[in-house]
Amino acid sequence: MAVAVAEPQLERLKFVEPDTSKDPWDCGYVTLPDPKEVINEVLPLHDPRPEIFSPSSPYKLRTHGFTAIKHKSVLQSFNNADDVENIYLPEVKELLKSVRGAKSIHIIAYDQRRKKAPILEVDEIRPKGLPCGIDLPIHEMDLSKP
Repeated sequence: MAVAVAEPQLERLKFVEPDTSKDPWDCGYVTLPDPKEVINEVLPLHDPRPEIFSPSSPYKLRTHGFTAIKHKSVLQSFNNADDVENIYLPEVKELLKSVRGAKSIHIIAYDQRRKKAPILEVDEIRPKGLPCGIDLPIHEMDLSKP
């Protein structure tokens, strides 16, 4: 079976090269280090989804750290937390058991997002006074693409 592979799309990406001259112990635990340089590049992005779901997918758990299968849940709406816990999570457990051959599955936590995240300023995320971090407000970041 041949799978048509789309041409990669060019996208503008930003990479932050961290300033490694500072002692990492002087930085906040959950903050990024100061940037040594911000690199802007236009690079091709490839959508692997058509390949992932093909029978001859090169993506395997053992070599790529993930596997993918198509599955349609019996649950039509994920708005009711009880339905998610009583229908969807047991369904996911059975699916994982069948795919990986596990004897038991333990779901430790799950999260349901129901609304957009608020726009926060950097000072609301990173406490003032920490010597490391990028001073760029979240509303100035391009979050429209991963």
